[in-house]
Amino acid sequence: MIKLQVTALVLACALSPLAFADNWQPITGVDDLRDIISGAVVEVELKAGVTSIATYSADGTAEVKAWDETFRRTWQIVGDDQVCYTDIETKCFTLERNPDDPGALRATDVESGEVFMAQVSGSAGAEFIVEAPVGSEGALGEPSAAEIAAALSDPNTTMGTLNFNLDYISYKGDIPGAGSADAWRMLFQPVLPYSLSDTTNLFVRPAVPLILSQDVPQAGGGFSSEGVDLGDIGFDAAVGKTLPGGIVEVGGVVGTLPTATNDAL
Repeated sequence: MIKLQVTALVLACALSPLAFADNWQPITGVDDLRDIISGAVVEVELKAGVTSIATYSADGTAEVKAWDETFRRTWQIVGDDQVCYTDIETKCFTLERNPDDPGALRATDVESGEVFMAQVSGSAGAEFIVEAPVGSEGALGEPSAAEIAAALSDPNTTMGTLNFNLDYISYKGDIPGAGSADAWRMLFQPVLPYSLSDTTNLFVRPAVPLILSQDVPQAGGGFSSEGVDLGDIGFDAAVGKTLPGGIVEVGGVVGTLPTATNDAL
């Protein structure tokens, strides 16, 4: 059984001429395909300093590690010529080799037709250099959009986010003119997780409000419009732990920093 280590580089360039050779021969047969994938390690440089590493085990399980998050998959050989992995959805690939260049392999996404080139050096423990189409996602070595969306919906994910909310607020009340008062606010709230263990994460979430306009009641009656100003920064720091069954426990502290640049706000 051949154990292959694969290093994939996503390149913003045209495919190698190898991709368009006329003499590509399909790799078929359950045993041949299983030998190629079993034990394979696929490494993808998503961008400078960010790497995705996928490991395919012989028992039909796989995991992709990226952004300190682990995406778990299963894989299997379908029919006589397809390698398929399943996360939230199933993606299948066909493999081909070039007899004129024994070190060249080509993988094609069955659904999208995207082509991934691989150049092999050596045999067992070989290193692949792979060229992927611009904008490709969800290949054998990187998380798919569905996997990323599922991770972001997990309240205990290790994936950080940068959130911008634009809020419009309309007021009503007994104060004269309250019915015409309103406010516009921009809220920047990053989620900054830090992994403490496989099931436990530390989260810090500052909330930075920028008051674009705010109607403020006056002591003598009526309202004055204030802004643009910085409001009070809120924050929470918490530890989340995922329990068996998917239940998440979270505990922490919540506070506010007096950072408003206008006391009226």
